Amino acid sequence: MSHTPKLGFVCPMPWTQMSGDDRGRFCYACRMQVPNLSLLSFEERQRILERAQTEKVCGTFLVRLSGEMVTPEKPLTPKERLGIRQLGLAALSAGALAVATGCVSPQQTTLATPTTEAATTPTAQNPASTVDNPKTEEETIILMIGLIICEKPAPVRPKLPNGKW
Repeated sequence: MSHTPKLGFVCPMPWTQMSGDDRGRFCYACRMQVPNLSLLSFEERQRILERAQTEKVCGTFLVRLSGEMVTPEKPLTPKERLGIRQLGLAALSAGALAVATGCVSPQQTTLATPTTEAATTPTAQNPASTVDNPKTEEETIILMIGLIICEKPAPVRPKLPNGKW
């Protein structure tokens, strides 16, 4: 079962704000265990998805650009892992650029953290990222362009007396 399960609801709670490990975490918003389906065996995934027919079930998983779910049977390739790192670096660069150009102030970029004790435990990267694993540099660039949103109009440079910019 490497196809992507159909989602009835996308949870707004980030994986990084849940307590637990990479295999599963606890969501304080809905008070449920959230397993990482990409790390579970075929049988474990089957049991969880069968339970979803009769009860509310939460879960997270990684998806390739092709729409295929990442599983232990078909893990990320080294090239896909590199793409994830490149995407993270591009996101960091885009955020720094937005702050440097004045589109976003540093105060706007801070994240609120829950006030529970478990929120202080270190967390891993969010495997439920809404951005798929890019396979090429061009796809990474295209995905990152949408992250820079500037509400202030760009300054207009005046023309020099000779008519050049």
